[in-house]
Amino acid sequence: MSQTRLQLKARRRNLRQLQKLFYGEYYLPNRLFQCESSNELTDFEITDYNRFLDTVETLEDLIEGLAELSPFADDALDVAESMTANDFTIFKLALIHERKIAFRLKDWNPNQLILIDIPGEEIPESKMPSQFAPILLPIKFIDAHFIAKIAQTSLSVAMIHNLEEAVRIK
Repeated sequence: MSQTRLQLKARRRNLRQLQKLFYGEYYLPNRLFQCESSNELTDFEITDYNRFLDTVETLEDLIEGLAELSPFADDALDVAESMTANDFTIFKLALIHERKIAFRLKDWNPNQLILIDIPGEEIPESKMPSQFAPILLPIKFIDAHFIAKIAQTSLSVAMIHNLEEAVRIK
């Protein structure tokens, strides 16, 4: 494991460290994140994460960006830290394929139980290796996404709320 990866692993945050950043003004690095509203952590949304995944160019930048999102994306960070350069290339190619599928299905009605095929076209299958799933959607993003929609707040505000509630319950 390279020295850079060891340093990043040490940069994982606990809740107290995150609260200091979150309740102050902390901005995600512009080099890695091009957020819609601002790069302030409190405004972070799932679309900003997707844009990060789409634009990240190196494994080191992927690891650095996921470390910036610690502890929200630590499961994704674990996977990224175990990846090789070849794994990263496979991930990026599979991600391009996934985005093409999503674009083709953009008019799909989620209330339908089956997909209606366009005559003469097949709906492509996913090419994303399952071990990269936590990078596509970190587990802490899932519950927080639903809370954010209901509470009409940002994804990051919902995630910090979830973390604080988990500590309070313990």
